[in-house]
Amino acid sequence: MKSLPAEKYKRQALKPRRVNWILICKQAETGPLTRSMDKQFEKLFAMMAGLEQKMEAGQEEMRVAQAGLEQKMEAGQAGLEQKMEAGQEEM
Repeated sequence: MKSLPAEKYKRQALKPRRVNWILICKQAETGPLTRSMDKQFEKLFAMMAGLEQKMEAGQEEMRVAQAGLEQKMEAGQAGLEQKMEAGQEEM
């Protein structure tokens, strides 16, 4: 049985099959379909960021409005208490 030289083993071990597959995958990642999908995702993320900002602004408006309503309710309740006290004094 004839033994193969060490150089041949090294060449067999370093066959570029895996490297070619990786290069093919990298080329597929930058293909037109992938670029189109990337653009669509970028648009989607930008839209989501815009919606998040609008939601935060809306929540802040609601907090301000709720604080205003609470003040009005407290003022109205204080007015009713004063009227009730005035009515009791008349009796």
